[in-house]
Parts: sequence; structure tokens; C-alpha cells
Amino acid sequence: MRFLQALCLAILLGVADAAYLQGDIYQQDLQKVNRTLISIKDGFTYQFVTDKANYSVFLEPGVYLISASTFDSGANLALYTEERVTVGSADQKLDLVLKPPLPTLDYVIAFLVFIAAVYLLLRRRASSVQPVKSPLDGDAKKVLAALEGMENRSSQKDLRDALNFSDAKLSLILTELEQEGLIKKFKRGRGNIIKKL
Repeated sequence: MRFLQALCLAILLGVADAAYLQGDIYQQDLQKVNRTLISIKDGFTYQFVTDKANYSVFLEPGVYLISASTFDSGANLALYTEERVTVGSADQKLDLVLKPPLPTLDYVIAFLVFIAAVYLLLRRRASSVQPVKSPLDGDAKKVLAALEGMENRSSQKDLRDALNFSDAKLSLILTELEQEGLIKKFKRGRGNIIKKL
């Protein structure tokens, strides 16, 4: 019998130290939120759903992690907040402001993989693009034909004399042909040697 009395006294003394924790629940724009899932954790988890935009709970002194969540019609997390609170022997007020949840790590990883794939695809496409060779005009064909007649090798001066082109015109044509990979120019003294590839 004395054990039962001692147990009742211990419970009553424990409850005497407890306090109410209560507050209102808001969105970021300070509109009140109804039907919120409240979770209180401290070695145990206590959960309840509020009908109105406020909550109250009787807690013993200690440190608690309080979270509040709302869900959309598809049961996806819509708004969320988490607060750590130290409860003493006096009643306390803690309003909760819910915000949209941050993307989960899965979404972040999927987004980074997508960005990496797009980057690699664009890089691969850029490296596989071959420059389009422009069709040779009549003068460029004449230069190549003249080089063939000179055993695929000639000085620039001899080529100019054979074709009767100006220095500037021949120089431009040779530059274009070299960029196309059809000839190679070699410096020899004060002139150039042109070789057909």
C-alpha cells in the first residue's frame, strides 16, 4: 500500500512541474493554418492533428523538437517547420510559421545528374561537329589544277605567273585552300613553296 501511495505522490509531483506549451500556426504570409500535424519528440514521439490554427500540449520540463506539417490533396508535404524548444515549469507560447519544404536530396541529386548529362551531350555534340567544307570556286580549282600540272609542288611566284593572278588574289586563294587542308605552304627564303596534299 505504501508503494502505491509513493507512486501516486511521485506522479503528482512530476505533473506539478509540467507546463502548457501552446501557440498559433501560420503560413509565411501570416495566414492561419488549420489541420496541421504536430509532432513532439524527446526520446518518444507524440503526434496529433489540430482542427484549428492553434495547438496546446502539457509537457514536463525538458528540451523538445516540435515539427508541424501540412499535406496537399495528394498526401505530399506542402508546408513544414521545425523548432527546438526548452520547456520549463512555466507555461510558454510558441507560434509556428510553416514554409514550403526545401527540395529533398533526391531531387537535388536528380537535378545535378540532369545538368551533367546535358553538359556532356552538348560537349559531345560540339566535338563531333565537323566543319562544313565550302565548295571551291573556279579560281581555287584552277590553282589546284595548276599544282597538279607542276607535280603537286611549286613556288608561289611560279604559280602566280602560270595563272596570271595578282599577288593578293593568289594569297587569299592559297590561304583558303590551306584552311581546307588541300595544300600546305612552306616558307623558303623570301617566298613560299606550295605543296598540294
